[in-house]
Amino acid sequence: MRPKKKAPQRFAIYLRCSTDDQRFGDFTTIDTQRELNKERIAELGGELVAEYADEGKTGSNLNRAAWRKMLADADIRKFDAVVVTYMSRLARGEAYHVAEYLLKEEKVTVELVKEKFSPDMVGQLHKGLQIVMDGNYCRQVSEWTRTKQESMVAHGYHTGGVPAYGFRSETVPGMEPINLTGGKVKPPPKRLVPDENAAPIVRHCFDIYLQSGNMGQVLRFLREAEPGRSWTIDTVRRILTNEKYIGVARFGEKVNLQAHEALVTHETFQAAQEKLAKPMKPEEAPEVLGYVKEQRVDPIGYYLRGKVRCGHCDCLMTPAGHYGSSGKVGYYQCPRACKHGAECTVKRVNAHTLHEVVVAEIARCAKHPTRLTTLIREAAKRLPETDDLSADLVRHKRNRRETDKKIARLVAAIRDGGSSAALNKEVRQLEALGAEQDTKIAEGQARLGSLSAPRPDSAALAALWGDFSCRWQQLSLEERTFLLGCLVDSVTMLEKEKGALRLRLCLPETSQDSICIVGFETHLGANPLPNPTSYTSRGYAPRSFRRLPSLQAPALFPSLYCYTVSQRRRCTSDPAHRPTRAGYSRANDPACR
Repeated sequence: MRPKKKAPQRFAIYLRCSTDDQRFGDFTTIDTQRELNKERIAELGGELVAEYADEGKTGSNLNRAAWRKMLADADIRKFDAVVVTYMSRLARGEAYHVAEYLLKEEKVTVELVKEKFSPDMVGQLHKGLQIVMDGNYCRQVSEWTRTKQESMVAHGYHTGGVPAYGFRSETVPGMEPINLTGGKVKPPPKRLVPDENAAPIVRHCFDIYLQSGNMGQVLRFLREAEPGRSWTIDTVRRILTNEKYIGVARFGEKVNLQAHEALVTHETFQAAQEKLAKPMKPEEAPEVLGYVKEQRVDPIGYYLRGKVRCGHCDCLMTPAGHYGSSGKVGYYQCPRACKHGAECTVKRVNAHTLHEVVVAEIARCAKHPTRLTTLIREAAKRLPETDDLSADLVRHKRNRRETDKKIARLVAAIRDGGSSAALNKEVRQLEALGAEQDTKIAEGQARLGSLSAPRPDSAALAALWGDFSCRWQQLSLEERTFLLGCLVDSVTMLEKEKGALRLRLCLPETSQDSICIVGFETHLGANPLPNPTSYTSRGYAPRSFRRLPSLQAPALFPSLYCYTVSQRRRCTSDPAHRPTRAGYSRANDPACR
């Protein structure tokens, strides 16, 4: 029997580099690791089937996206071994034991490129010591950083960050940049010096507070002196309690009482602290004296607030943001992942990009009547058959007729001379039953009447919203939020770059100045969000349209009567089941062709 030829071993490479490691060159950068790992796979005669990279991630824990992806692929037997340059690239310290154990459970081995350990006791002891050393490296870096910061405080240097208001940072005289290996330059240390424009303002803030004892007057002065900045009572309190204004610098337990030039005297600062420690009188509160709290205007408009859902965690995504080099960046984030640490494939989505995708999808639908017709037709195919409400209403009417017949027979018997207490009691019971049946009939008719709505016409809809993109550019923040609130029913993010958009497009009725809404889903696809041209859509079956209260629209749009999807009856040839619209014909409806 001919022996079976063994297939080449399948390899995956894992690359990781923290921010500190990225500063050095040899065997730590992602590109260098990739080159070394591929050379190792070529030496073993294996096949590279996958690559996973975590850039700027610490090795002290396993909370890394690429690592979780690699572990999931190991579970489906996508590869047989993982190649890493060093053990520290996979994880550091105790986290490496956990990572190696999880891979071993999936029958995946770890192949090291630059570290070799023999299988005997000496080799395993050497491996254990190396893992301990890798784990202690993070603690060593933390100690080195703390020591450096304490030394900078002792010398009166600025430890980094934005200088406190009233100061500016400048290079320490006599200190020059240091040239490092690899063409990098270490900047010289800096120190804090008083700012010529802001320092007098800080001194005057302390004088005003010591004279009046009220932070509201300090707040008014700051808003008049620096109208371009955002001032609140909290920022006033931080100014009055900041030790930097008396020349004190702190880092941990290290304190330098004369780190830089003071802006106010120790006596002035101590007097301000004593006043702050006293409880404020109710009549001296800033709100009572007319100092209204400044309303901060968010530069990012979260137009889809309350409408974006995380498909992985099944929860609403909340607006969030952070300030970067280009200003504030807004996100919709999953609270279970960002606040509670749950594993989530979505986690957060860029708000600006998501808004562009939704607006582009609405504009694309508005410009293509054929697309709208297809969506409405696909939705009509999924409409349910005749609703049970019609059968219930017919049954209630039939029971009411039977009750009337019984009452008529009893009245006839009483008229013929057979009057008795029992007959009169039975008549009263039937009349009460008839009243209940009338109530049910009225409720059923009202419910069926509310479920009737005209079928949306794609041509009229496209004509109304054909210039959606132009109108969108003219709208204010409030008008954009209102408009998307009317048009978008929900956005469900299935992955970071894939989701389902459920729209409600508007159509004017012929009888009144109002708008009707039809719902359908749009799958955003697996392409990056900034490219909406390749997204695909499929019809969504609206079961009915329920009338909501009238909404006041912006000046560019008429008043809206919104209908949302609930339980609509299917249009049939039976006139009793047609939508209540004059002149409607199913044969002439383009969505039913």
